[in-house]
Amino acid sequence: MTLWNFLVILCLMLLYMGIGIIFLQIRRLREDVKAAAERAAPVLRESEPELDPQKVADGIVEPILQELGAMEDKLVHEMSGLPKRFSEELEGIRREVQFMQQRSNPMPTNTGNEVRDGPGKRDAYREAKLLLTNGVDEERVIEETGLTVEEVSLLKRLSNPDRNPP
Repeated sequence: MTLWNFLVILCLMLLYMGIGIIFLQIRRLREDVKAAAERAAPVLRESEPELDPQKVADGIVEPILQELGAMEDKLVHEMSGLPKRFSEELEGIRREVQFMQQRSNPMPTNTGNEVRDGPGKRDAYREAKLLLTNGVDEERVIEETGLTVEEVSLLKRLSNPDRNPP
């Protein structure tokens, strides 16, 4: 028998003993409650006046029926407003989702290959050439103008013919 098997058996034995102790305590509590009920029964029987069971039942049933009617009215009232609240909650959730999407997807900037042709492309080339002649890093030029790496490196070579021998 390994140590682990012994520990498992020990734990199960402790668990069984704990359950046994709990059941013994419950049995003692039941016996105490029965003894207290037996002692109180003669006192209660002597102090109760003779009552008509039908009158007692009517006196108990009427308030319960009134309370159930009030609960039914309240439930119907609450249920009638449920679709409106449901739609309001769904609208609120929809607005939150839109807001979260706007926060996660900010407005597009001039990044990537957005400038493809036309006068925008010429302006991007001019801007890139100006930035490169002012000594701005190629990566920053790519980010700001939206040109490709190849286009920016070509513009750099063309704008500095004396630095790059053919």
